[in-house]
Amino acid sequence: MSLSIEEYNVQENYGKIQLSNRFIRAFKPKLFEAGGFPTTVVLEAELARYIDSMHAYSFERHYNDLCGGITEKEFELLKKTTIDIYNMTKDMYKSDFLVKAPMIASICEKRIIEAALEKTEGKRIFEIDFARGFCILLMLIVHLLYSLGAVNDLFIPPANPPERTLVSSNFFLNVFYEIVGRSLYFLEFFFSGMFMFLSGISSTFSHGNIKRGIQLGIFSVLMTIFLETVDLFLPLNVHIYMGILHALAIGMIIYGLVDFFFKNKWVDFGMGVLFAVAVIITTYISYEMSPGNNRPYIDLTSNLVTLAPSSKWDQSWKLFFGLVASGDDYFSPLLTTCLMFLGAALGKLLYPAKKSLIKKDFPTTWAKPILFLGRHSLYVYILHQVVFIVVIFLFLLPFGYRI
Repeated sequence: MSLSIEEYNVQENYGKIQLSNRFIRAFKPKLFEAGGFPTTVVLEAELARYIDSMHAYSFERHYNDLCGGITEKEFELLKKTTIDIYNMTKDMYKSDFLVKAPMIASICEKRIIEAALEKTEGKRIFEIDFARGFCILLMLIVHLLYSLGAVNDLFIPPANPPERTLVSSNFFLNVFYEIVGRSLYFLEFFFSGMFMFLSGISSTFSHGNIKRGIQLGIFSVLMTIFLETVDLFLPLNVHIYMGILHALAIGMIIYGLVDFFFKNKWVDFGMGVLFAVAVIITTYISYEMSPGNNRPYIDLTSNLVTLAPSSKWDQSWKLFFGLVASGDDYFSPLLTTCLMFLGAALGKLLYPAKKSLIKKDFPTTWAKPILFLGRHSLYVYILHQVVFIVVIFLFLLPFGYRI
């Protein structure tokens, strides 16, 4: 049986649909040389050729040369997309396409696009997370010792305590409070200052610092209101009016505004020096104002609870400049902003590509607990004291202590 040229071309097109690109490339190279890939689409079924692409023979090259390994999140995306393509081609074209190399290539293209758009907010920097987690660990140790040393202030001891209770309460007071008050007090300055500095470095990885600062500011104000409300019913005597979250929120907003106009690291360094000078001046003024050796302190607690007018409110603006302190966990926004700008300058110097300085093959399993603290520092900061107080109370409950 002989075929006309037209019939032959029709049959060849049908046959081409059934063959893979590797076969066509091997036995009819003119098709690729003349028109590239793909050439033309005669029938709808040929659309499947876009799926079974020329990348099919280059899986290893794409994986090793271009990607060099994929993240867990990328693998989940790759697996889901591959399954969707397999099911779609099986239903539409009655063919089984287990696409591998094109999907690996698409992951590479995804990374290139993200890099061009500087979408790095979701990337984690091992050394930053680890250093932040280490600071949080030091905070947990110091605050736990504070809580143990303040047992008699947090809870009401029994009316007629047995001797072992007196011994235990004296032990808490004399040992734990002595340890943190005399030996480990400097750690609070270290880990809080380092945390602010690291926050400055982390701010260089994000383009939404103003938004994040506003969100953190709203949250910190709500936290203050919550603590004051709880204190009305459960007098824990914990009052935070300008804590580290308030100060960090102010620092983020100021840094975000400056970085919006000036992205140079030397501008950040200059701003850090400028704020450092401001800290020195305000600290000198505040101590000159104080008759003792401490920063002047104003008590806003009674005014917040009763909402009574007082001249002390006229002094509250000084909290923003470190001229006075009030409440627990006070941090000067000037000092915080200073450390954040200096951290941002170092961040832009060390991380211009916004990638970790640690090699990918560096073992990190041993650091998972510290990394967890660093990556969830806000939640740990909010909840740790509550957990400490609950655990300590449950321990002391058999001894007759009550709230």
